[in-house]
Amino acid sequence: MRKRSEGDNRKQKDKMMWILLNRRVKKRGKLALCQMCRPDPNFFIVCFLSFVLCLLSSVAAQAATEFESTIKQDGTGCYTSLTTWEAANQCDLITSAALSHGGITGTIVDGSYVKGAVSGAFGTVVHCTSTQICIKDMTGTFQNAEQMNKTVSLDGTISSPAANVTASSAPASVIAVAKIDGSWTRPESSVVTIDGWTTAVDNYIRIYTTSAARHNGAWSDVIGIDALGTWSDVSGVYTMEVNGTNLIDIKENYVRIKGLQLHLINSTDITGIRGINIDPQVANTGIIINSNIIRGTISGTSSEGIGIYGNDSEITAKIYNNIIYGFINGSVANNAGVKTATGGTYYIYNNTIYGNYEGVNASAGTVVAKNNLCNGNTTDYLGSFSTASRNNLSEDTTAPEYGNYYQSKQVTFEDEAGTPPDYRLAAADAEAKETGTSLLADPNGFLSFSEDISGETRPIGDLWDIGADESGDTTDPVLNSVVASSIAAADDTIALTFNEIMDTSTISTGCSTLVIKYSDDGSGTNAVVIPTRYATVVWSAGDTVATITLDKSE
Repeated sequence: MRKRSEGDNRKQKDKMMWILLNRRVKKRGKLALCQMCRPDPNFFIVCFLSFVLCLLSSVAAQAATEFESTIKQDGTGCYTSLTTWEAANQCDLITSAALSHGGITGTIVDGSYVKGAVSGAFGTVVHCTSTQICIKDMTGTFQNAEQMNKTVSLDGTISSPAANVTASSAPASVIAVAKIDGSWTRPESSVVTIDGWTTAVDNYIRIYTTSAARHNGAWSDVIGIDALGTWSDVSGVYTMEVNGTNLIDIKENYVRIKGLQLHLINSTDITGIRGINIDPQVANTGIIINSNIIRGTISGTSSEGIGIYGNDSEITAKIYNNIIYGFINGSVANNAGVKTATGGTYYIYNNTIYGNYEGVNASAGTVVAKNNLCNGNTTDYLGSFSTASRNNLSEDTTAPEYGNYYQSKQVTFEDEAGTPPDYRLAAADAEAKETGTSLLADPNGFLSFSEDISGETRPIGDLWDIGADESGDTTDPVLNSVVASSIAAADDTIALTFNEIMDTSTISTGCSTLVIKYSDDGSGTNAVVIPTRYATVVWSAGDTVATITLDKSE
């Protein structure tokens, strides 16, 4: 047998590759290429590269868009709790699609099926709002401007009664957004476990509160009972409160949580529970936790609690502008504001961490800490911190000694002894004010931002403040509500609710006269004046609510 030359071997390989390519093309339903051809090797390479590009374009991800569901306790939103939203919206955010539409005809509930009248595409509805629809487990591609009909089954016939939307955008992959809105009269008491999703860097989960449901940088108690013995809300702030288990358990990548008020209670000697727990992840997880107030009430012989806990070597987390306090139970060791374990990378910036057994415990991983304020903890900082850390402050001598650092510094807060306490910086503070480093453009490129926990722009003075709150007020207060009540055989009351803590001298505690004036025009003419003999004012909810009690006029 003649020994094959190197050229023969190359030709044989080219032939086999061409045959394999032809079979792949046939399989994909394209025009088959002639196997009898003997193309030039360069021509084969060009064809092969074109084939690869065709494959890549066919699986390219669609641009991502926010699909926003509203969570309101009063039932006027999409869901009434964060827990029900999470359970209903679990899906593959990469392969699912969000489309805009002009309004719903009929009713399309979660889990319904829809089919495109033009495209023939079909899938299962994750949720349908008044302006958007999100569809998972799709076959085919929905089109802009086509009618999408509800069907009796997957790829079934049109349902009766009919229900449909007409798309007003092309489909896009999904960013799942939970917008917590409105006034809340009691805490949400169910655990939120973020699991069962498929996410990506452009297809993330975002949970946030609007200004109507968000704290103002100080804890606001949600539950109260009014004079008639019914539940009332003095603050409107969204709160999660559970006893003996994690509040939010993050088991997926690419999750963002902003503006929540969380209360972890542990009174039953349970160990290893956290306000926000970050569990096993994959590399570059993109976890962002900012502008939350996380509070612990830990009691019992061996009860434990940690505000934010990272528990995987693949975690990448950005934790900033949070106020974390109360995670202490005598000398029980595993209580902390923030603790890292099992490795990972953490950027911990501008947090206020007060009154915990441990402030920040960097027991594992790479921890870059900047502008953090730790006071009142049994130990403020523990573990090993990156040399990129700087401008951290402690009441003891443990602030990481990198860059500028401040040890043995006691900060002045608005009202650390209050019920509830207020850990925003007082105007009189001389330690944390004007001593931070600017992170408008983080010199290390890790994490840049411009706001404090209340949404105010940093800096208010010349330099950044250390901690979650930028001291100083550049915005006018807002009167959120005025509630007047009159009860037989009792004095009349007027309750004024402001969006932030007020100077209590602005409404006197006792007034010898108070005049209530009503007018039917903007100029104040045609007025009806109602004098009162005497009025008393009681401030509550951290000096955000003034209740004025009026003696009835004679």
